[in-house]
Formats: sequence, C-alpha cells, structure tokens
Amino acid sequence: MAAKQKDVLLGITGKDFTIIAASKAAMRGATVLKASDDKTRPLSKHILMGLTGEAGDTIQFAEYVQANVQLYGMRNDIELNPSATASFIRTELAKALRSKRPYTVNLLLAGYDTINDKPTLHWIDYLASSAAVPYAAHGYAQYYCLSTLDKHHHPDISFEQGMKILRMCTDELKRRLPIDFKGMIVKVVTKDGIREEEYKDDEPVACPHYAPACSTSSPHFTSALCACLLRRFAHTNLNTSSLSFHTRRHTSTMETNIATPPDSIAPRVVTIAEGLDLTLRVTEYNKPLQAGEDGHDKIKAIVDFNVTRQYLVDNSESEVIKKLLTTREFAEAGQSIINLDEHNPLAVEAILCAIYRKNESWRLSTLGEEVTARTLNLGLDHRILQPFPYDRFNHIEGFLFITEYLVYNSAHVKEYKNTKHPDLHVPPRVISALNSARGHLRVLLARWLWNPMDDVLKAKCRCKEKTVFQYLKALTDTDGWPVDQQSRKSVNEVCEDLKTFKEHFSLPASHNICINCGRDWHFVVANAIAEIQGYFDGMCLDCMDHTQPKFLDEHTDYWNHLDPEEWDAECRVHHGQATWYSSFMGRADTRNELLSRVRSQKRRNY
Repeated sequence: MAAKQKDVLLGITGKDFTIIAASKAAMRGATVLKASDDKTRPLSKHILMGLTGEAGDTIQFAEYVQANVQLYGMRNDIELNPSATASFIRTELAKALRSKRPYTVNLLLAGYDTINDKPTLHWIDYLASSAAVPYAAHGYAQYYCLSTLDKHHHPDISFEQGMKILRMCTDELKRRLPIDFKGMIVKVVTKDGIREEEYKDDEPVACPHYAPACSTSSPHFTSALCACLLRRFAHTNLNTSSLSFHTRRHTSTMETNIATPPDSIAPRVVTIAEGLDLTLRVTEYNKPLQAGEDGHDKIKAIVDFNVTRQYLVDNSESEVIKKLLTTREFAEAGQSIINLDEHNPLAVEAILCAIYRKNESWRLSTLGEEVTARTLNLGLDHRILQPFPYDRFNHIEGFLFITEYLVYNSAHVKEYKNTKHPDLHVPPRVISALNSARGHLRVLLARWLWNPMDDVLKAKCRCKEKTVFQYLKALTDTDGWPVDQQSRKSVNEVCEDLKTFKEHFSLPASHNICINCGRDWHFVVANAIAEIQGYFDGMCLDCMDHTQPKFLDEHTDYWNHLDPEEWDAECRVHHGQATWYSSFMGRADTRNELLSRVRSQKRRNY
C-alpha cells in the first residue's frame, strides 16, 4: 500500500543551504490529531531527514535509521556523508519491501557535504527509489508545488530567494488545499549545522477572483494560442507574404499590476481587429527573472494586442481557449486585460495574425522585414533546424523541399536539439531516413558509373585495357571517385566534381577501337549525374502519416501505391518511388517483409 499523501513535505537546495519544510498537522483521515507535529529527524550534525507516511512506520523507521547512523559515527569516529546515508536508507527500504513488514514511508534527506562543500537533497519513496535532486516534494506538495519550483528554482539561489520560493509554495497550498495543514516547520541545513527557521504562516492568502479590469500572467492562454496556430497551419495554407499590423504608441498609464515603465520603453499597441474588447499585454524582459523579482528594471518591451474575445472563441479551433475565455473555471474569462509575462511580442504578433487571417502587407511590417531578411540569408546550419516547424505545421511542400535539400547538400544529416525544449524535434526515424536516402544515392551513383564497365570487361578487344584505365583514371582525377570514399562531401559536391570528367578523359589513340570502348563516355557520366540529381524528391508528410503504427490492416493505404505504381496517389504533392520508400515510418523489417509479400503476389499474378 502506498504511503499516505495527506502531509506536506518540501525540500529546496540553494547555493550553500538546503531547506526542509513540513506541515505541522498530524492527520488520520479527515481528523487532525496534532497541530504541532515535527516530521523531521536530525541524523547527524549535517544531515536532516523529513518523513511522511503511516504514523507507526514513520516513527519506527526514523528511530531505526537515526540509531544506526549515530552508531556508525561513534564506531568510526566520522560522520556518514549525505550520499552514503541515502544509500543506507534506500537499502533498508528495499530489504523491508521484500519482507512481510515493508515500511510505507516517503522521505526527503537534506544534508551538507563538508568534503565537497555543497548542499544535497535526496528524494526517496516507499518503493526504495532514490534520486539526488535540486528540489523535491512529497504528499500534497507534489501536486501543487512542483510547477512553481520548476519555474523559479536555479542552483545559485540565495537563502532569501529560497525562502521566497517556499512562501510561494505555501501560498499556493493555502489556495488549493481544502484542509488546514496547520502551518509549516522549516529547518535549514548549512555547513554550520542544522537550525530551525522561524516561519510565520498565519496570514490569509487571496484566492483567484474574477475582476473585469485586472491582469494575470497566463501560461495556459499562451500555450492554447500556440496549439491553435498549429491546428490552423494543419488545415489551411497561411499566406505569410500578406499579413499586416496596425500599431500606435500608448501614452497613458498602464492598467496593470506592473509599475509604469520609463518613457524609453513606452508600451506599443497593436490593433489586430476593430471592435476590440480584450487586451493581451505582453511583457518582454532583458533576461530571465529570478525567484521573487518584480522585473521592473529588466523590462525590454511592453506590447498591448487589442483583439476581439468572441472572434478568438469562434475561430481558435481550440477547446482550451474557449474554456479560458468563456467559463468561470479560469480567471481569464472575466478579465479585459490578460498579462503574458516573459514572452516574445513578435511571436505573439505572428500567432494572432495567423488566427485572424490578416491579408494586407506583411513585408511592410517590422516583423515581416526581419523575417524576410533572415530567411533569405539562411545557410545549411539553419536549414537543419527547419524540418521540425514544417512537420509541426503540416507544411508538406516545405517539408518535401527541405528534406530534399538536406539529403543532397549534407555530408551527414544530424539534428541539433534545443536544450531548453528537448521535446521540440522531429522523430528520430526522420533523421535516420534522410541519412539512409543520402547513402542510397551514393550507392546508385557508383553503380551507374561502373555498369558500362561490365560490357567492356567481357569484350575480347585489344583496346579494353587502355579504355578501362583511361576511364577510371579520369574519374579519379575529378576527385569524385571512388564515390564511397567521399564521406566528407555531400552528394551535390560529388556530382560537381564528376562534372569535370570531360577535362580529364580522352579515348586511347587507336584507329581500330571497338564499339564498346568507343562509346560516348562523357554522356555516361553526365547521364548518371542527371539521374541522381533528379532521383529523390524529399520526404512526403502524407506517406509518413500513412505509415504510423496502426492496428488491423498493416499500412494498407501506403502499400496500395504498389499496385498501380502511382507513388504519390492521395498525396498533396507529386513525388517518385524513392520518396515513397524513404517516407516509411514503421520498422524496417516490417517494410521489407511487406514489400517482399507484395512482390511475390505480383509474380504469381503474372
């Protein structure tokens, strides 16, 4: 049985400290048995353990661990370090878990490693899972506080910033929890030892309310706008060459909880639509805000977007936006100003104009000029980043073009993932398919350049030795042969080298040269290059979609292309067999098995 989750246990590490905070209420069901319960146990001078779980188990296990850690210190005249203590606790929980008397206990182990001079925090649960973490929570806190900790915590926070983050967490618990957890006991572990920190937690906290002229920072609204934009691109082709923005300067005092900025960063107003009744206020900062900062001295730009609430509801194609703006489940429903902190105004501008289908003068806008200039100067490094937005926006022509470009112009295709957003990338199978297509082009090029040699080598003429030598020497002199040894060159670079073949080749000086040896070798090389450069059209999003993992009929709509050999049937773009083959997103062995099955069926029919 899992350890009970009705307690609150929080841990936060900082630059030179670790904070442990635990609720004072000892509860059984809905009954509060004690209002001053201390859920922490000091194990040594620099190690503090916080526990939550069944009452009997927590007391027994805490005393057992405390006694053994102190016994180790007395026997060896040295304290266990926090990491070793966490390992001991995890081992004991694992042993108990496999016995008839498991402990239903969850723990946070706070410590200070005096050897490495750094604070530590270990998260341990009743299943003997253990992890060293920068912050952690057990009980109700893990439902309501982890998002706050994730947003505001960083490794170098000061003690004051750590206490501010803790205050934000306890305020959130007060707003959300239907029970009174009787306040918090807060203890701090530093290099000087363990101390209890006075923490006043009796002030009331205001719950979210619905005021028509108040402001809020809404990550829900921003994420919903982005989702709406993705759906819009999936169903319509946005003409990004014809978007317009009407802007004017706003000189009046801002109606928001942010102080009025200096004149140098006066807010800019963007009117997306007439008849406005909703303002989205976007505040951009020069650098990310730390915990507890108001950001008044870091404001880079403030932009007010005037929109129509009902139009967003009717055209957003997003249930999230509709609920945010129309139901009382969210505060945004009753507000005329929604504040979006730490967002990029240009990105919000593009999203809103896409939703509103503005069709006037995109290139004349500041954003349009900047995007156009940057797009024209894209290099290979930038193009490697383009498959993801084309894939996410379901822009099939763009995806076909960029995948073809990467296959022909890259020595090796690899994706640079965004460390801040590791989830924003194309499926790994796409990168694998691109490199496979690039390798296949090299194999075909080498084969087509070598095939004419088969007839020459089988001939009985006296000129074949000189012809073969001259042909291979000329290919080698182009620096594009052997093709399989040009690993640092792209397919197009190899083709450009081979185009100089005419400068290096000449037929053997003989009046009796045979037909095989006297063929037009310049045409052989030029034809191979032309065939390769037109062989692969890129990857098709429609074919990729047909071959996602399915049940019942195995990729029937994909393999039906084999029968009439219409490789782009039911696709939005025209392409050949190579694109169809490379766009298979299932397992390679499944593709080969199904392909073999279809070919066998064709042979039987003939």
